[in-house]
Amino acid sequence: MLEAVREGRYVWPAPVGYSNGAFLNGKPTIAKNETAPLVLESFNLVVGGLYTTAEIWSKMVAKGLKTEKSGKPISKQYFHEMLHKKLYTGLIEKFGESHMGKFEPTVTDELFEQAQRMLKNKGHKVSHYKTDNPDFPLRRFVFHPSGLKLTGSKAKGLYPSYRFNGVSGNYDRDDLEKDFMSLMDSYAFGQEQILKLKRLVKEKFDEATIGERKNIEKQKKRIQELAEQQTVLIKKNLKGVLSDAVLTKQLDLVEKETLEAEIVLAQMNNTDVSADEAVVFSERYLQAPSAIWEKADISTKKKLQWFQFPAGIVFDGKKFGTPKIASVFKAKELILNEKSARVDPSGFEPLTSSLQMRRSTN
Repeated sequence: MLEAVREGRYVWPAPVGYSNGAFLNGKPTIAKNETAPLVLESFNLVVGGLYTTAEIWSKMVAKGLKTEKSGKPISKQYFHEMLHKKLYTGLIEKFGESHMGKFEPTVTDELFEQAQRMLKNKGHKVSHYKTDNPDFPLRRFVFHPSGLKLTGSKAKGLYPSYRFNGVSGNYDRDDLEKDFMSLMDSYAFGQEQILKLKRLVKEKFDEATIGERKNIEKQKKRIQELAEQQTVLIKKNLKGVLSDAVLTKQLDLVEKETLEAEIVLAQMNNTDVSADEAVVFSERYLQAPSAIWEKADISTKKKLQWFQFPAGIVFDGKKFGTPKIASVFKAKELILNEKSARVDPSGFEPLTSSLQMRRSTN
């Protein structure tokens, strides 16, 4: 094994994202498999700082992150351990020695170290960048056309302000945030559009989930049949038709099949929620995005900002612009407005020029 380590081969059971069975110069090692992209995405989400590790684990399991040997979703404990494995950088640490493996790494050293810094707090919750200042929620979310990120501070004796370091001029924090909220509300839904959205979502939801709902009912029915089968086997044993040995063997098989059906059921999307409930949940936000944003904590504000404007906002000192908006707001113009013939714009989309920023003189 020591010889294998020094040759850059990993000869232990492969972690999630890798498979045993590969060879290097005719000798066994590991190689990346189809779940490796999910491992990489997990590290990126940790570094993103918007979700706890429990939330990230749940997202990845839903996408199919599982162990290769058993085919079962990975546990929370394994997921936490996975995020600390240096093996994903290609480094093998065994017998007090460290050697670079001759297999493809899943994450870069830089990404791994960033993730470790984010994980260093209690409860395995993902911490937030220190730049996520509750007093300046637009920090690092708004960009200058040159690529500079917006920053902000409270200078002694002066009003809080935003600015682009290296570009002259400060922007009064309250004025800038007020205009940003106006921008958010420019995409707001009216009551009639909400009703149209509900009808449209229900129609598409029913169409999209019909197969999933049939599969769920199939698995539930199979689990019920297996429970009934257990009862029948026990009754036969009590009547002397089946021996204890045969009963134990048969019950083990039934239990195994039941577990497999329950795992399949657990991995299926939740279709119990109705389309109306899904829209009602987001209705308040769609009707008044800025009102929800203004009252939210810094973590929720960041999520809402990136949700509505997935590529961030560009501000040139006079007006906002963005290359991308959330699909639901595109639907408002493309689908829900009967008279609208506007197509999805490509490239950079300048926003209303009436959003003129007032520069502070501080």
